[in-house]
Amino acid sequence: MSKAKYESWQLIVRLLNKILSNLDPLGMSDGILTNFDSCELPTISFHDYLARIRKYIDCSESCFILAFIYIDRALQNNSFLTLSCLNVHRLALAATILAVKYLEDLYSRNIIYAKIGGVTLAELNVLESSMLEMLEYNLYVSPDQFFQYAEELQLQSLKTVSYTHLTLPTNREV
Repeated sequence: MSKAKYESWQLIVRLLNKILSNLDPLGMSDGILTNFDSCELPTISFHDYLARIRKYIDCSESCFILAFIYIDRALQNNSFLTLSCLNVHRLALAATILAVKYLEDLYSRNIIYAKIGGVTLAELNVLESSMLEMLEYNLYVSPDQFFQYAEELQLQSLKTVSYTHLTLPTNREV
């Protein structure tokens, strides 16, 4: 296996693709539709979608790690939410936008992010507020937790993954 250095967004894609490959592609969150579930499978692969976000949303690599932490927290905090091929794109979009707004000094208006994400402005606003609610409005991540996720993400991306709830680090701070 190549020892190429991957950017954070590429590691996240690799890990989430491994998880998604073990799931029913049309699986919904325990049969419950959430604001993140699409009516049909997206025509763009998750890799290409996150590459698009990376290309057009000007943000640091840290935003992608923070977005991954937000997705993991949302899955942990909400037993009705299960990662699936129908919701991973929208979860990633909402989490990345929250991360950008939390970490970066400058960010764009939601209308720009909506165009990048291929959703309407109204949809994006609902996704963003839903993600905030699922995170209980807690966007803070301690430096220790952030670096623990970054390290575990690097390690887990190389392993076989067969679970839907991520919960990577073993010693978590809440």
